[in-house]
Amino acid sequence: MSTSKILHILFFISIILFSCAQNKQSPGQKIAEVIQTKPLVSAAKIPPLEKSETTLHRIKSKVLGYDLQYWVHLPEGYSSNFKYPTLYVTDGIWYKNSGDMPTITDKLITDKMITSIVTIYVDAFDPDNSNSNRRNNQFLCNPDYVKFYQQELIPEIDKQFSTKANQSARGILGLSFGGLNSMYFGIHANDVFGKIGIQSPAPHPCPNIYDEYKTHSKLPIDIYLSTGTVNDKKDATRKLKKILEDKGYDFEYKEVAEGHNWKNWKPLLDDVLIHFYGESEK
Repeated sequence: MSTSKILHILFFISIILFSCAQNKQSPGQKIAEVIQTKPLVSAAKIPPLEKSETTLHRIKSKVLGYDLQYWVHLPEGYSSNFKYPTLYVTDGIWYKNSGDMPTITDKLITDKMITSIVTIYVDAFDPDNSNSNRRNNQFLCNPDYVKFYQQELIPEIDKQFSTKANQSARGILGLSFGGLNSMYFGIHANDVFGKIGIQSPAPHPCPNIYDEYKTHSKLPIDIYLSTGTVNDKKDATRKLKKILEDKGYDFEYKEVAEGHNWKNWKPLLDDVLIHFYGESEK
């Protein structure tokens, strides 16, 4: 074959290769096109939760000077397109496990006995040391514990979840010293909590708490108050009941023939939830 023919063939091949190179896309270019042309999924199209879920979270508190953990329980059907009332539960791990409160809450929602709510179970135990229970420091009329909720925990929950950010839609619940804490929050945190749940309160570490309710003008809070009548805090609870009646508070009161234990508290959880979050929610 002559040299001229060889050169002609090589020239023809180079033309073909150049043309192919112009039309060929790199893998990166191909992916970029797919990403750019794929329609964005708006928040409105994110499907609601098919079933309720509980997730564990951790927060570093500057007010208290240590980390805390809490569980957030979202109801079935939870969607960022709606705003939900909230219930903050002290001694959260006990209410969650011994009280089986997530199951009770889910059933009441399914049965349309209460509106859907977001529940925050706040743990009193040190997240790094399960033997260290801080409740005796946190719950005994501690103004810093109030500030932790006002300045840190509530803003974090309202930021991360679709919650109603108003006082009347937000509740707190506690038992024993946690009940005392709820009493204290009723006086000192009623700017953020409108629903105050008090089970078997043990107010003896803060005896002045009664005088605070007596002397303070009636506050914009709804109260659920309960006690057992067998070796429980019935005298302290009845004393608070009398003060609330004299002040004209809106509250529900229950006594049960049980002691200072979950045979008392657990059967009343549906009453607490219905009182605060019944379909005719206040």
